[in-house]
Amino acid sequence: MPTQTPESPAAAPHGPAATSEPVQHWALRDLPPFPSIAVKLLQLLSDEDVQVKRLIELLRSDAALCAELLRRANSALYGARTQVSSLQQGLVLLGLDQVRSLAMAVALGSYVRSAMRIAALRRCWRHSLATALLAERLAHAVHFEADRAYTAGLLHDIGLLGLMVNNPKEYANLLLVSRESGFDIRITEQAMFDVDHCEAGAWLARQWGFPEEILDSVRHHHDGIDSSRYGLLAITQSAVLLSGILGFGVLPPPESGNDPARYDEFRQQLPAAAQDCLPLRMEVLQDFLTQRINAYE
Repeated sequence: MPTQTPESPAAAPHGPAATSEPVQHWALRDLPPFPSIAVKLLQLLSDEDVQVKRLIELLRSDAALCAELLRRANSALYGARTQVSSLQQGLVLLGLDQVRSLAMAVALGSYVRSAMRIAALRRCWRHSLATALLAERLAHAVHFEADRAYTAGLLHDIGLLGLMVNNPKEYANLLLVSRESGFDIRITEQAMFDVDHCEAGAWLARQWGFPEEILDSVRHHHDGIDSSRYGLLAITQSAVLLSGILGFGVLPPPESGNDPARYDEFRQQLPAAAQDCLPLRMEVLQDFLTQRINAYE
């Protein structure tokens, strides 16, 4: 299975030290609460018997989110042949899973919008979107629930997003220092904030009531991938690494640009079904991600 990239921290063992979570940290103090509608969407995600009526009632409770969902449903990206004028119609055209995933992306995007005025921080948001889209694709290939994988990919860096929302200028500077000096981001985070984004994310996920499987991806997305258990965590970890290879990492890719050999090597280490869902040419996947991410923004 894929191993850690040079930019990624060493795999952390699954033991007491790896699962301990910090008390609230000064870098997260006074952080705005996670959107309540997003928390409720997560609760519905873990309910296998969720009814369309319950989802529609929830989405209707947030007028701004509802309006944005309809705007996205009518975009060229989804190719609706007729005007989507209601949530019921959107659910028919897009499907329950697609609407739920889109709603989560819209809710999280609104949460980090203020920080995205800084280009370096907007890249962090695009990384989360790329990871979500790749996790969704990999999940389809291995017959795992795609909306659960999409959500885990979207939220895997919630600690990073929390740090950047609360400390936008400082985090932008952290990214600059990490890139120019070749420092590992998690080490730089520890130096500047006394906490890294995996620890921060685990604490936030607990406070905000995330499902345990999402918390697991938040805490362990930089760990080495367990080739014997290609479930939600392994899918998320693969998507995180692949997003970086494709140029959608938190830090910009090297000036040398694309590395098709690295992409090929990574692809060949995936389960056979996952390999088949990834195009032979990395440029095809890069174009797909660029188109989808631009549509979200």
